[in-house]
Amino acid sequence: MSLALAAWSRSGIARRLLITLGLLAAFRVGAGIPAPGVDAGALRACLEAVQGGGAVGVANLLSGGALLQLAVFALGVMPYITASIAVQMLGSTVGPVARLRQAGPEGQARLSQYTRFAAAALSGVQAAALAATVTYRPGTLYPGCGPVVTDPGVPTLAVLALTLVAGSLLCVFLGELITAHGVGNGLSLLILASVVAALPGQVHQMASQVPTAGWGLAGLGLLLLVAAVVFVEQAAYRVPVVYATHTPPTGAAGAPVYLPLRLNQAGIVPAIIASAVLSLPVALAGEAGEGLLGQAASWLVDTTGPVYLVAYAVVVAGFCFFQLASAYDPDRVADQLRHAGAFIPGLTPGDPTSDFLDRVTTRLTAAGAVYLVWVALLPALLLSATVGVGKVPLGGTTVLICVAVALATTDQLTSGVARPRFPTLKETR
Repeated sequence: MSLALAAWSRSGIARRLLITLGLLAAFRVGAGIPAPGVDAGALRACLEAVQGGGAVGVANLLSGGALLQLAVFALGVMPYITASIAVQMLGSTVGPVARLRQAGPEGQARLSQYTRFAAAALSGVQAAALAATVTYRPGTLYPGCGPVVTDPGVPTLAVLALTLVAGSLLCVFLGELITAHGVGNGLSLLILASVVAALPGQVHQMASQVPTAGWGLAGLGLLLLVAAVVFVEQAAYRVPVVYATHTPPTGAAGAPVYLPLRLNQAGIVPAIIASAVLSLPVALAGEAGEGLLGQAASWLVDTTGPVYLVAYAVVVAGFCFFQLASAYDPDRVADQLRHAGAFIPGLTPGDPTSDFLDRVTTRLTAAGAVYLVWVALLPALLLSATVGVGKVPLGGTTVLICVAVALATTDQLTSGVARPRFPTLKETR
């Protein structure tokens, strides 16, 4: 125990951990400060009429409840995440952006700057839409409620929108500070903090729907789900790597070296994006009336229906493979192995190695997409079929976010005092 504490002290992890906790606390404070012009009394009465499902429930969960409370951090980091995905897609299709991705640290810095500009523009659009909605049509978010702002008018709308944009950009700044000076990925930890803050409300909502006799079954299912997520998130296919000319720097002469390929390489983003994308028609249905969009929304409202299940699986799988195509290049990995004097047993360097890695990663991505769909949908289906639980925002994805981010942060904490179990490709060069 004393050796572990000494190692933590030497590595500076304790200081980084304190910085992380302080910035997360500041984030939660901002999520509780109401934006200017909001009528707190009217808003408090309207919140009681809001249901947990749909697009509003998804966005509100990812903001830690700040969205419906019209807090300064109501938009959270989702505009930045959406902008980063858009920039990533452009990097796969647009030549100048693709060249920036390959330009090393300088190109990555410019892409990061462009992502911030795109996030600012996107948050401006979302903030204006949210401010206009709560100012002129509050019933869209709060059914049956009247105005929730003190002085409905253009000045109030402008101040509210600017405050929400500034709050979103400040959230991104806090996330970057955590990444640079704290522990773990800052944006992921902010999402985790938001989800954890909303968990008590979700638990209360589910407890009110589950009969007392079904609490044991629901608790057992939750434990099994957590165990499955931990197992899959830590699962990796280890590709053996052999050095032809020298001993690899693994810390022990003759120790085996592996190239780990994670089963779930896309992480938690596909499940979040799929929930948000499929909730968009539902959010717009109130404005579309009985047209085609309204009909599509009626199909997607039922999260246990076949249309929603198929659409969700397609969106998750598509984004998983998009993540693979944009973030993992088998040809580049094969070249790195060849330049390092390494090869995969039974394969010659070059195209055979690249084809093998492409085939393996494609199969792993397919399995990872099935896993994400299972985690997000199966728990809700089972609870609905056994104890009659209705829709809870994001369902099993809440568990996925909590467990995956916690595991990644724990790995970074322990890596400061112990070598990772599987050496990465950077360690083998």
